[in-house]
Amino acid sequence: KEWAQNCPNHWFWASFGVKALQQEDNDKYKHLKWMYGCLDINEWNTITKREKDDLRQKNNIDSNTTIFLQLGRNQLRKLYGSTIESFSKFKKLHPEHKAKLHFHCSYSDQGFPLERLTTELGLKREDVLVTYYCRACSEWEIKPFYGEDQDCRFCGAQKARATAGVTSTINNRELAKIIGMSDACVSVYTSGGFEYINPQALLCGLPLLCTEYSSGEDFVNQPFVTRLDGTYTYEVGTGFRKHVPNINTMIKFYKKICETPYDKKMEIGKEGRSWAAKTFDVNIIGKQLEEWIDNTPKHNWDFEIKKGVLKDPNAQIEDIKDNREWIKQLYNKILKCEPDPNGWN
Repeated sequence: KEWAQNCPNHWFWASFGVKALQQEDNDKYKHLKWMYGCLDINEWNTITKREKDDLRQKNNIDSNTTIFLQLGRNQLRKLYGSTIESFSKFKKLHPEHKAKLHFHCSYSDQGFPLERLTTELGLKREDVLVTYYCRACSEWEIKPFYGEDQDCRFCGAQKARATAGVTSTINNRELAKIIGMSDACVSVYTSGGFEYINPQALLCGLPLLCTEYSSGEDFVNQPFVTRLDGTYTYEVGTGFRKHVPNINTMIKFYKKICETPYDKKMEIGKEGRSWAAKTFDVNIIGKQLEEWIDNTPKHNWDFEIKKGVLKDPNAQIEDIKDNREWIKQLYNKILKCEPDPNGWN
């Protein structure tokens, strides 16, 4: 709040933070704005029915199975436990539907004990698929969880296959295929600033169930996104307000998707992709940033630091493809220093 009051250009990744502060005190916070995160929409594309079937065949998954994807870091803020619980109840209520969960996350992260919860909440091992990738050759496959550090069936590397978390070498174009293999996406969390899986799933043509709180508010207001309602609780220590999902709404979503014809799901997907492409495209968001930078008046700033090294605001910046190397270049050429290595984590 102190930053927001004193910084004339304080932007949020979602509208809810701006609205909350302006409702509290509009005079202090009337200058606040929001700007969505952005994606290269050319990396996130829908796949055809033929491509979906071929990928499933390659991964020994029945083409008639309805798959629900949850993609995100395995952390306490992402409610994997609620997804497992609701899906288990759905399977008991509707045994006539062939359906599976797909968790694209690391089972080794210090978050939910996913293997244990799967068993305790009444699901079979084969009900939940995971993404494995190889640390040696980067090939990936989707299958039930049988532990970490598996031998790679593609390159033969021993103990090289692990579940895909933040260290995964799977690139965005391959990840788009993984998303496209599913039939719908569930985005279930206590709170969040943006949640990249929301626009990624929409760009890949999936129907989306999204938490109606925090960053999810900007998504659930769209007619093609299913609103995940619920109640609220408060976090120990911080007192932050956190969302608790309605399990029954999740069950209804699973049933609805299982019973929706393929063509209808594609129509929903087209609507979602069209909106996401117009809203989160890096060319659109980037242009807004460029216009703001170009229209910002210059300031008389003393760029000399104590060691006598002059910073160079007019340094020539090369177009380096690697994002990290590009950022390092900004530090080196403009600020004349090295970035804090801990800042990458």
